[in-house]
Amino acid sequence: MKDRLGREIDYVRISLTDRCNFNCVYCAAGSVLRIPKEMMMSFEEIELVVKVMSELGIKHVRLTGGEPLLRKNIETLIEKIRKIDSIETIGLTTNGYYLEEKAESIFKAGLDSINVSLDSLDEKTFYEITKGGDLKKVLKGLDKVAIIKPDKIKINTVITKYLPQELLCFLNFAKKNNFILRFIELMPVEGINFKDIYVPVSIIEEKLKDISPVEL
Repeated sequence: MKDRLGREIDYVRISLTDRCNFNCVYCAAGSVLRIPKEMMMSFEEIELVVKVMSELGIKHVRLTGGEPLLRKNIETLIEKIRKIDSIETIGLTTNGYYLEEKAESIFKAGLDSINVSLDSLDEKTFYEITKGGDLKKVLKGLDKVAIIKPDKIKINTVITKYLPQELLCFLNFAKKNNFILRFIELMPVEGINFKDIYVPVSIIEEKLKDISPVEL
């Protein structure tokens, strides 16, 4: 399968839910109209979609949300996808809140890698960004994953006004734990006061000139 520019497409992202236990300042998830639960795709429907897409050349699947770990029995879905012959990898993007309880079971079910959204290493700032999130719980979850899959963890950090003063802390944190650190540019979202939290990528690039490896 190819896109309009002739590039091979072998990767698909599947949103398991629009619900999230955080309400991050840059995300519209907390303000948009919810899809009724009965209208969400069942695991059987998702399995069918992945099977069809695998026949079109899809080899890599990423499960996202909302917060995908809010879906009950997500392990069952991972097991179903794992059994599809041509699917090579299954990844998950999460805010990390439920990882301490879920890490062992989701990797046992067949998950290959995990991306954790983490926008501050300061408890007060983290609470402010997520509007109530518990940084300590997220870090405990990361510790649990690091024991199970130490080389399969990426940290996604959105570039906001909070990042410049924490940049060195993030770099040291990633280096110490052997995490891959990825900085993600803030994108305008309807209903969000973009100007209050935006900083240009150039500010971070300037600070990172002599530091690598870093993904922007």
